Order: sequence, then C-alpha cells, then structure tokens
Amino acid sequence: MGAKLDSGVGSKRGRPDVNADPNVIPFIDVMLVLLIIFMVTAPIAAVDIKTDMPDSKVLASKRPNKPVWVTVVDGDDCRQNVKGKALSACPAVFVQEEEVTFDEIGFKTREAIKAVDRTKADDNDWIEDQRIYVRASGSTQYKNVTRVMNRLQDARLTKIGLVADDKHK
Repeated sequence: MGAKLDSGVGSKRGRPDVNADPNVIPFIDVMLVLLIIFMVTAPIAAVDIKTDMPDSKVLASKRPNKPVWVTVVDGDDCRQNVKGKALSACPAVFVQEEEVTFDEIGFKTREAIKAVDRTKADDNDWIEDQRIYVRASGSTQYKNVTRVMNRLQDARLTKIGLVADDKHK
C-alpha cells in the first residue's frame, strides 16, 4: 500500500520509494457510515409527542413603587442653596422634595408613602413595610443622620436604607 519495491535508478538500495498520494478510501468509508446513520436517525427526530401542559396562573409582576427619599443636609451643603432655595434651618431635612422639621419627619414620610400608592393608604402594615432611603453627603454629621433614623423608627418605619450622595456625577 503506497510503496513500491523497485531497485531502479534513483532508489536507495532495497529501500522502498515513498508514494505521496493520499489514501482516501478509509475517509470515504467513514463518511458513508455517517451518512447512513444520519439518514436513519433523521425521521426519528421529526416525531411529535403530545403533552398536556398546565395553564399558567402567574400574573405579570408589578413595577416597584417609587422610592421615598429622606435627605439630610448640613455642613458644607447648608452654606449652599439647595435647588436655588435658601434653607430655613441647618441641619435641614427633606422628605422627597419638601423641607420638613425634625418633628415632622415621621408624619411627612408616612404621607409620602401613602402618595406612592393611594389604594393602600389605609393599610398600616403595608406602610410600615415600605423601604425608605436616607441620603446624606460625606460632610453630614453622623449624629444628624442617626437623629433622622430615630425619628423614622419612632414612626414605626423601620426599613431604612442608607445612600451616600455621589459627588462625582
């Protein structure tokens, strides 16, 4: 297979000449076997199986409510006007966009939560289960942030998230 025993001119005494023609017969055999396998298995893949799937009772998920923000402003931020308005006190507290006093924080935050979803405004458990985000800059004193958090907890609003203002915006 692929070599001749010839002692003609140019051959090296008794060594066979190398035949560089590729032997494609084994390749063709493998290809024919694969063709037969695919021809036999192709009709099997086209068989349909009927199944009875249950009806889905999943409802579309609701969009999360708009978050309620409580912002504490003091330190360097007090010296600047917030959104073009002069602050009435320093430290100042805002619920959403409205400036409030420390005594009003709990009540005004509850009102802001009720405004998010009017259909559940009378459900105290739902109101107390809502998350409130308290944000403050790095220059805000820790005692002012904890004072706001204590006022929120006094109003039975205990799900509080802390957010730092990003000065690099």
